[in-house]
Amino acid sequence: MISSKINRLANSGIDISGFHELEFEFYVVGKAKLPSLAAEFYHPDNSMRVSTQKHPNGFGYSLRLRIDGILQEKDIAKTLVWLNKVADEHNVILENWRVVQRT
Repeated sequence: MISSKINRLANSGIDISGFHELEFEFYVVGKAKLPSLAAEFYHPDNSMRVSTQKHPNGFGYSLRLRIDGILQEKDIAKTLVWLNKVADEHNVILENWRVVQRT
């Protein structure tokens, strides 16, 4: 899954070297879980940015975490393992991840 996303980016003409902004989306059922999950990602240097909104399906919320990262399979895999552990601890679902294009 990771390598196929990276290959699609490279094949579309996007330069995959260097740092890119990665977004990870969590599906959260219940507003009460949002503050503790957001606090998990707080960094004083603003290296991790969190936004929340109502989930498109109308039930629950989406918490989006943006971090700067390198588009290498090993690094993304480590991040996904860590984020899945955090999701399990907070009883939420890591739903998706994407690379954010800066314009």
